[in-house]
Amino acid sequence: MPKKLLPNNPVCNIDEAINVFPFALITLAKLISFAYPHLMQNLKYSAKVAFISLLWGVMFLDRHRNPTGIAQELGNISHDRLQNLRNDSFLSATAIMMELFQLALQLMLAVPYHSAILILDDVLIPKPYAKLIQGAYWDHDHALNVPCFGIRVVVLLHSNGILTIPVAFLVWHKKQNPMPSFAPRRHRSKNELARILVYWVYRKGLRFCVLTFDAWYSKEENLLLFNRLGIVWVTALAPNRWIRLPLATPRKNPRGKPTTHAEFTCNQLAAQYPRREHYSYYPALDLRAKAFFLELTPKLGNLKMVIVKDYVESPPFIQGTAKSKKRSKKPRIKDPNRYLLTNCLDAAVAWVIHCYMKRYQIEWAFREAKQHLALEACSAREFSAVTQHIALSFLGFVCLQHLHSSYRDSLPQQVKEGLTLGEFRRQLQHLYKIRIGEFVYSVNLSGQCESPDDILTGTILYNSYNVTSDTELPAKSDKPLTHTNDANGLPLLDISIAA
Repeated sequence: MPKKLLPNNPVCNIDEAINVFPFALITLAKLISFAYPHLMQNLKYSAKVAFISLLWGVMFLDRHRNPTGIAQELGNISHDRLQNLRNDSFLSATAIMMELFQLALQLMLAVPYHSAILILDDVLIPKPYAKLIQGAYWDHDHALNVPCFGIRVVVLLHSNGILTIPVAFLVWHKKQNPMPSFAPRRHRSKNELARILVYWVYRKGLRFCVLTFDAWYSKEENLLLFNRLGIVWVTALAPNRWIRLPLATPRKNPRGKPTTHAEFTCNQLAAQYPRREHYSYYPALDLRAKAFFLELTPKLGNLKMVIVKDYVESPPFIQGTAKSKKRSKKPRIKDPNRYLLTNCLDAAVAWVIHCYMKRYQIEWAFREAKQHLALEACSAREFSAVTQHIALSFLGFVCLQHLHSSYRDSLPQQVKEGLTLGEFRRQLQHLYKIRIGEFVYSVNLSGQCESPDDILTGTILYNSYNVTSDTELPAKSDKPLTHTNDANGLPLLDISIAA
């Protein structure tokens, strides 16, 4: 069109008439400002906007969750503005995890003491194609049973029946001589890191009913520290772990010295009771178990051991692991029994099993963080940026639980009830706000699309092949493209009229 035919002032500027923005970005900003005020008070306004945008990208984007991908998705924020948050001391991994720890302290007074549980475990963040990331080493992936290059993180998770909150984590470093500059001077094993984490949260005032962990952390030094702190713990033992059973009458050992205890491995003790009738049945758990009082080592006495018969083949175990792992016809676990140990002698057998089954909440948290919250998507090389990304993933995990539970009444009707955490995230991901003048509409874009039979009408198909007007078209060709049946969303016809 010639330039002189264009009007000097356009009749309608669609960019000013219609504003579209993600609903989750606004809701997340309100949640962060309300639930984590100390995290935002030291930031400038531009840094606050950049932090909310970075957290939104970690939580709700499916691909390219780095500053470059987030800037391209939002469009009106620069990559450098998001990248500069890596060097902000107020948004370091320590600052973010302290906010989560303070949240756990606040909820500690609002929930019953018996519902609070602390879970200890580690997770491997695989990085098979990144050889220059600081803190990544060759390790063994127990899920796939293969060696893998990645980041090993020891995590403490606090569950109180309302929220599941990661309260602290430390990155394990491989022993080197000398140690790299970003790692501690002295090498610490995963058990040493676990003792540091538990001691730190306990000294900071976090209280819980029981501490539970798997067989890897049932080392003697760990259990002695937990006993000295007065912590009630429940752990699992490996089938080949040696235990000491008290004898009714002393006898001589193979060396000829008198002894008051008989030494067995856990599977040897279970082999003495092979029949199911030897174990008591607990209908609430649908399991059979038998309790023993024993010693683990001469320094660790007065312990209670529970042998759970055929725990791996039981319905509770299958239901707990069905969503996280695909069960094969021939499981790799050779011993179907589970051997549990606790220092609470008067605890009921059902309570011990129930506490150990709660340990799978941390496995669920790792799965959600990897699948939906970009725990494996960090592309930074510096160690401070890597730990900050891990902390942001944990913060997004807690925020998503906040929105899923506490803020359901304030969400639009397009978000359905009874959804899992991943399905709820998907609903918020497709929910957008459209502002036209003074009116604001909530639109679920995933629900606006009709079937291909309604969209790909005969007019579109036949016009693409330059068919003449005399050609007969299907009956559905008279339905306009602006037609929609979603009463809750904004009809596309209104958008075209407003434009």
